[in-house]
Amino acid sequence: MRNRSVKSSWTCWPGPERGPRRALVLVLSLALTVLVLAPGVAEAKKKSYDRTFLLQPLLGPENAQWLIGPIARMAESQEIDAYLALTDDEAAEAFIEGFWEKRKPYPERADNPLRKTFDERADQADKKFDEGTRPGRSTDRGTVWVLHGEPEKIDYEVAEYDGAPPIELWRYPKGAEKGLDGEKPEKWYRFTKIDGHMVFYDNKVRERLRREFQRRPPRTRPTRRF
Repeated sequence: MRNRSVKSSWTCWPGPERGPRRALVLVLSLALTVLVLAPGVAEAKKKSYDRTFLLQPLLGPENAQWLIGPIARMAESQEIDAYLALTDDEAAEAFIEGFWEKRKPYPERADNPLRKTFDERADQADKKFDEGTRPGRSTDRGTVWVLHGEPEKIDYEVAEYDGAPPIELWRYPKGAEKGLDGEKPEKWYRFTKIDGHMVFYDNKVRERLRREFQRRPPRTRPTRRF
């Protein structure tokens, strides 16, 4: 009864006042929307993690792929733009040195623990996740490994559609420390194989698999949930 009375009181609002009231509501709603979206306007330019976007073919092979993977998640948008504007390796190497110098935890010291950790994990990722044309550190699994270290647990989940590749799950503890990008890891990371590469199992990949295997009946056994 309460809902009916509210609806009735609104629809039966006196004619002369109903119009201005609705107009006022619309104006306030619009103003609120602008206020909510205003901060997003300045941040509208999100960092792109697309491999093609982050590649700088005018540089040598190693420098050309430097942004791809964990570096892109550590860098600021302005740094990504600045690096992609470089056209020679000498300038790129100077930029890389400045990038790490800016992130020294202890500026007064000669060594850089952050860079040392990055290099150690990147070497591990290159050995564990090498995909031929893609160095291990620049793969999706390598990116997470470099930023957050070895996961607490690695498990597997059956695919949602018959014939689709299985899903690899990485788990990080709830109290995990912040990664090299300054962010705490997600509790779970999911990966699956697409076109010969292990990639994040996100909504885009999931939709692609759905389209590719939609002609096949879905599994009747429920997938594992965590």
